[in-house]
Amino acid sequence: VAISIAFSDLAGNDGTAVTSVSDGSTVTLDSVAPLLHHVSITPVDRNVGHGDVITVVLSPSEALQLLPTVRIANQAATVIPVGANMYIANYTVQLTDPEGLVDFTVDMVDLAGNPAVTVNATTDGSTAAIDLTPPQLTFASIRCSTGLVCGIGGVITVSFTFDEVSSVGSLAIVQHQPRHIVEAACAGLDCTAMYEVVGEDGSLTPPVSAVPFYLEFSDLAGNTGSVAHTPSTAVATTDGSSARLDLTAPTISNIALRASAGNPVVSTGHQLELTFEADEALASVDTEIQGRTAHAICSDVVGCTDQPCEV
Repeated sequence: VAISIAFSDLAGNDGTAVTSVSDGSTVTLDSVAPLLHHVSITPVDRNVGHGDVITVVLSPSEALQLLPTVRIANQAATVIPVGANMYIANYTVQLTDPEGLVDFTVDMVDLAGNPAVTVNATTDGSTAAIDLTPPQLTFASIRCSTGLVCGIGGVITVSFTFDEVSSVGSLAIVQHQPRHIVEAACAGLDCTAMYEVVGEDGSLTPPVSAVPFYLEFSDLAGNTGSVAHTPSTAVATTDGSSARLDLTAPTISNIALRASAGNPVVSTGHQLELTFEADEALASVDTEIQGRTAHAICSDVVGCTDQPCEV
């Protein structure tokens, strides 16, 4: 700021005009509002969820009178000076915050008292987004390599699809405790996991029991999806598929051998009939009468009768 002092005494003598201070002091005139040379927001590589911290980094063009006032998601942020004309503003995401791209504002005043124009955009194009919605399964299926029923060596395959990119915390194909934890292979939104049935599973599960599976997962923002730990919270398939486990050997009873003529003593040329009942549906039956193959005819899912055979 330039100065000029003209003066005279009572007798009319003029003093020497003064245009500078004698003590070296200065005052600078500043009527220009401060600017932000740099503004960025993090994290930019993923959505943020409840409990995550959003950080806005600021670099003003000049020294400020006070800490800048920063609001993130329409909430007051904590501002910390971290160096010469550099500040960071932090805000922890709450469950009540709006989802989507994060809005922010920055207000500041320089040493001369000039207020800056409110800033609400980054200088590097960075953005952050809030995601508070848990991921969902849009598809879930379970199948056995041997059909509807799996025995030892059978492979149970579980397939499922998310509505957004998610990570699988754990996946269990459970016959009983302890759970059988398996790894899921995911490509995009689709995941598959497989489990091979072993003999030890027979001691864990009642025969012919439906096989549930249990899934823990979360999206990239940390929102947790279905966490299933009990039979009532097992994942329900969306296509109606199911798999059953049966490691109990079948048994047959009521075995009887009769001659077609009703005589217990027969000679060559007579037909014999072998009948029996099974305690569950049979996939195959191999029978011989007097060393000759006879083909079984099943009358229902558990009862089988041999075709008459000439001896």
